[in-house]
Amino acid sequence: PNTQAPWWRLPTAGGGLHLRLPPVQWIRSANIYTGIMEWHILRTKTLGGIVFFEGAYTTERSFVGGGIGARIRIPPSPRNNLRLDVGYGSLGWGVFANIGEQF
Repeated sequence: PNTQAPWWRLPTAGGGLHLRLPPVQWIRSANIYTGIMEWHILRTKTLGGIVFFEGAYTTERSFVGGGIGARIRIPPSPRNNLRLDVGYGSLGWGVFANIGEQF
């Protein structure tokens, strides 16, 4: 709190780092509190899905959002996934693709 660091050194969230819907480094503040809830559908099958809700709070603003995603499991590990998430939040639409799980 009350840091003297320049704005570009403050902690960030977005773009897959703690939150997936906001663009990269879109949320920036000296204090960021984030949370994500996920419900995995057909977790052990080759094709699966997910429903998620996420939020962030800073002293300047807050963000909430949610969406759905698709998962394709690839060998050898059960945590190897190709994933695509689409959702809407207070900052607009977001699309996020990656390999692996969020956590």
